Amino acid sequence: MKAVMWTDVVQICFMFAGIVAVIIKGSVDHGGFSEIWSIMYDDDRIQFWEYVDHCVYTRIIIVIIIVVVVITIISIDINITVVF
Repeated sequence: MKAVMWTDVVQICFMFAGIVAVIIKGSVDHGGFSEIWSIMYDDDRIQFWEYVDHCVYTRIIIVIIIVVVVITIISIDINITVVF
C-alpha cells in the first residue's frame, strides 16, 4: 500500500512540475509575464467580474446548480455510512 501511495505522490509532483515548466517556458518565450499581461490588456482580453445579462447564461448556471444538488443528494443517499 505504501508503494502505491509513494508512486502517486511522485506522479503528482511530476505533473505539477510539468505545469509549472510549461507556464515558465511560455512566459520566457513571449517576453515575460508583464509583456503577456500588457498584450492581453491591450487586446481587451482581461475581463474580471463582467456581468452578462443573458437568459442562456442564467439557464446554464441554474442547470449546473440543479445538477450539483441532485448529484450531492444521490451520493449522500447511496453512501450508507452517512445514514447510520
